[in-house]
Amino acid sequence: MRWFDFLDPTFLTFFIIVIIAIPFLLFIIITFAISTRIDKRYADRLRAEATTLRIYIIDPKNNSVIYFNRSNLKNKKQADMNSFYAHFHENDVDKIKAWIIAICTDVNTAEKYIEADVLLDFGRNMYFSLLKLIKYDPKEGIIHLESFILKYITPNNATHRKHPKLTHTGVVKRSTMEGLIMKEKSLKGFTFAIRFYYVRQKILANDKIERYMIMTLKNSIYPFASSPRLARQIIDDGGNEILLFDLSVATRDEAMILATSIAHSIKKCIGVNGFAESINFSIGVVENAQYYQDIDSMIIKAQEACMAAQHNGQEIVLYQKQATPLVEIDRYRDEVERLMRPNAMRYLYRPIFDVSKMQTLGYFEYIKAYDSPFASFSEMSKYAAKVGLNKEFFAMVARHVIPRFASEKQDANWRLFMQVSFQDIDHMIEVLAQISEVKNVKLVLVFDEQEINENASDLLPLNESLKNLHANHYELAMLMKDKNLLLDPSVYTNFDYFVAGSMMIGEIKRNNRIRLSIHSLIESLLKYHKPIIATDLEGWQAIELIIKSGISIVSSETIASSNDMLLPLDKKKIEKLVALDDNYRQGRWKYGQR
Repeated sequence: MRWFDFLDPTFLTFFIIVIIAIPFLLFIIITFAISTRIDKRYADRLRAEATTLRIYIIDPKNNSVIYFNRSNLKNKKQADMNSFYAHFHENDVDKIKAWIIAICTDVNTAEKYIEADVLLDFGRNMYFSLLKLIKYDPKEGIIHLESFILKYITPNNATHRKHPKLTHTGVVKRSTMEGLIMKEKSLKGFTFAIRFYYVRQKILANDKIERYMIMTLKNSIYPFASSPRLARQIIDDGGNEILLFDLSVATRDEAMILATSIAHSIKKCIGVNGFAESINFSIGVVENAQYYQDIDSMIIKAQEACMAAQHNGQEIVLYQKQATPLVEIDRYRDEVERLMRPNAMRYLYRPIFDVSKMQTLGYFEYIKAYDSPFASFSEMSKYAAKVGLNKEFFAMVARHVIPRFASEKQDANWRLFMQVSFQDIDHMIEVLAQISEVKNVKLVLVFDEQEINENASDLLPLNESLKNLHANHYELAMLMKDKNLLLDPSVYTNFDYFVAGSMMIGEIKRNNRIRLSIHSLIESLLKYHKPIIATDLEGWQAIELIIKSGISIVSSETIASSNDMLLPLDKKKIEKLVALDDNYRQGRWKYGQR
């Protein structure tokens, strides 16, 4: 071969190969460089996310605090107690001081979690945080705390400024979302159901850890609806599921890109926090145009797509309207039958405290399952009815819950507030009559207002069925999820209690509109002259707000955790609740005492 002799066929062939190879090699090098940079940026983001978890080692006796970020264990800093308190908003300092004293005095009765606003960047930025007690050494007097910053939850001490009225974004009520969908005339838009499910049963051994995990994972989704420019909405009912709506997405490709971004954010959050062995997720996507302005169908199909994703081991399923269902009915039957096996579910009880009377009213009953596609008791009952097993499912739950309550209750006046489904109303009396312990229990059947609204088409049979339950000496309670009463006024007269649920009050701390909704709900229910119970309140601030709203009967994981047994309320918690009520009574009137 003669070099640079273009008349030589061998050199010419070699030259052509080199000319072709050079761009290819350049492409490989550039691609590798870009990929490396992307990986580095992703690793940087992971490290940045990890810095939101800070460890504090506190030695009150020696006025010493050592703190460091989890991502950088070597970079430890030391400060005194005053400097430690300066990390938090001034309104939270006294609360944290009292907490530190409570830990040192009696760690067993001290709160395991408290909320506080953290100041960063020399006080320029403020974030909501959860402080968690990790360990206390009574010999040395050393306290180990974790501070986890939740950047997309509005701080408790944030200043609320007036903004121009724009399209609703962020967390909204179902009724608000329904109005937006009815107002939207285009065929654009998609609904996303994001559901978390437990993959290991042991996580259910501690309900506070469970709530902490769910709150952390939801925090990774809130940013997708936090920008007014994007005009996305979230419905968060306080359970293990979030519904996200984007009414501007036009194509399925765009919807899948958004779903993939959400999945990536959740996976990053799971990885950073070490949740991988305990919890997983699935995402169901539905095109709104397939169910034009029918929000119920949009949500149901998105939830079914979630179940299909979990069933098939996928992260995301895009629902397409078709004759063949995503999950065959036999699969639902298998899941319901699996729930009905021994030890497949946990039956939990949580006390309800009447602050004004300073006594326990009774206990709520809850059901939890693991590695199940059903996100709630309501969904379990719904699919049990679909496969014709609702009577058997209701009987199984009643036979577990009622005898245990009867054997463990310490007061004959305690009431058992038992979740029931409207699907079971025709055979409740028959099934309950077969349980001998029923006669020794003051049983309150808790119906869901939303479920009744969706399934009771005829008013007369509904009222007759409710009156028949009363005639058989069962009390009735209604779980409320919206500030607007959904049913005919005659229906509400059948109920002995009204329960403001988590969807109604879950965001009370960070949304003034929700607080107004509470007042609106109270005003609507006052005319029925029945007790109102607030449940699933998160934190003492929410409890105080709800008591000041006029509701004196409360139940919360903050007050007492759900447990397999009927555990009594701690005396210090009772004193704190009574103090909240006494402080308010000395100040101004209460609802119902005008």
